This record gives sequence, structure tokens and C-alpha cells, in this order.
Amino acid sequence: MILKRILGITAMLTMALLYFSCKHETVIPEQKVCFAADIQPIINANCANTGCHDAITHEEGIDLSSYNGIMKEVSAGKPYDSELYDVIRSGEMPPSPRTALNSDQMKLIYVWILQGAKNEACAK
Repeated sequence: MILKRILGITAMLTMALLYFSCKHETVIPEQKVCFAADIQPIINANCANTGCHDAITHEEGIDLSSYNGIMKEVSAGKPYDSELYDVIRSGEMPPSPRTALNSDQMKLIYVWILQGAKNEACAK
């Protein structure tokens, strides 16, 4: 009984030591993702359509037709704290009959948010 307890405590201490000795940093990919060239076309084609989250309809009060509107749903640098990324990743949006975003599109949005969700227009 005492041996089991000692082994249990030793295992917990080892796990804690490993956890705190590791660096928990998010690695930001070097690939530069630009809002105008990469993100806006995805959002316009899948989210900011008539009857959805466009400037006129703004379903549920959400207008994704502009950078400022999109940023109301994004926490720059924090994809997992961003409502836009959560909803897209969950598969809830865009709703049927539209098809869900593919993994490459979701990855671009993730990296863009991780890189600070800047409003940049890069030459491609």
C-alpha cells in the first residue's frame, strides 16, 4: 500500500517536472498570410453572402463583409479565443447547403489570426 502511494506520488512529481520544464510556446509559421489576398476571399465566398453575414443581412448581428466586422469575431494572436475560428472549425459554419471550409482554408485563417490578424494587402 505504501509502495503504491510512493509510486503514485513519484509519477505525479515526474509529470509536473516534465510539464514545467517544457516550453509552452506557440510556434508561428513563417508563411505570411495576408488579409486581402488570403482571408477576405475565403470569408466573402463562404460567410459574407446575401442572406448570411453580409452588410445588408448581417445574420445574428454579424457583418463579415469588412475587416472591421471580421475583427469583432477575432481575438488577434489567439485563434482558440476567436469566435470566427471556433465556428468555422466546429463545422457549424457555413451552414448547409454550403460546404464547410476545407483544411487548407481553416489553416490559413488559423495562421492569420495567430500572426496577429493584420489588415495587410500583400503582393502575391
